[in-house]
Amino acid sequence: MKILVVGGGAREHTLAWKLAQSPKVKEIYAAPGNAGTAQIAANLNLKADDIEGLALVRKSIGIPVEADESVRNLSDVLSIIKLGAADFVSLKPFKFGGFRPMRKILTLCEAANIKCLVGTTPGSSLIDAANVHFITSSPSIDSPCEIGESFRMQNDPVTGLKIINGFANILYGPGIGINLELEALGEA
Repeated sequence: MKILVVGGGAREHTLAWKLAQSPKVKEIYAAPGNAGTAQIAANLNLKADDIEGLALVRKSIGIPVEADESVRNLSDVLSIIKLGAADFVSLKPFKFGGFRPMRKILTLCEAANIKCLVGTTPGSSLIDAANVHFITSSPSIDSPCEIGESFRMQNDPVTGLKIINGFANILYGPGIGINLELEALGEA
């Protein structure tokens, strides 16, 4: 198996180091990588917004590529489609300015046969609950998604969303189905 680790920090070095221990992993690439990853992977001079470079990596190495930090708007997705730069696109509502632009990007990716997943950002489970609604209303999203960053937040004022063994419950109820605990906000 070939693996591409995207990033240049200590986390990426640790990830590459752990992946290198698997007998299934034959080649590891790191983009852009660092001195630590250079000892266990082939570092690639690739920045997050280098869509042409991403296309070259995808065609040269022959591994599925997810466009994450390289996608900031609809124009970036059009470039990814035109250059054949990715197999997957990570959709993030905060990065795209909400769910309406994200829906447009999803529709464009669907037309180009590019799979999508939903990414997230650390914060309240309010974010995760909204993402769960977007995912469940988008039948073409059938890849695993990045939901569950809210577990890192202490004293989350939002309750109702449960993530168990990597699966989120679908929420029912007014709005997006969550409860706001006013006591946690000091508003009670």
